[in-house]
Amino acid sequence: MSWLRYVLGIGAWLFFAVLAMQSASEPGMEIVVVGFWLVTAVAAVYTLVRLARKSRPVAPARSGSHVAQCLPAPHSSPNVQQVASAIPDYCRALIFER
Repeated sequence: MSWLRYVLGIGAWLFFAVLAMQSASEPGMEIVVVGFWLVTAVAAVYTLVRLARKSRPVAPARSGSHVAQCLPAPHSSPNVQQVASAIPDYCRALIFER
């Protein structure tokens, strides 16, 4: 059904484009002809912007946590002493000595 929509839309646009070109020389039709081409230009820009936005890569969703530690299933999490001993000295001074 999608192809039918495109065929009908392009056919209708071609019909009105030919009508606009034939009516361009008639007095009083200048505004109608300019309006047709203005609407055509706006529709073309809108379509191009939509296509450009669809083709952009989607950023991965962020989780609530900034740091994650993945452990294999049989292991347990490190205890507080193991974590504290793994912290570098410059970080330990900021965290523990207040």
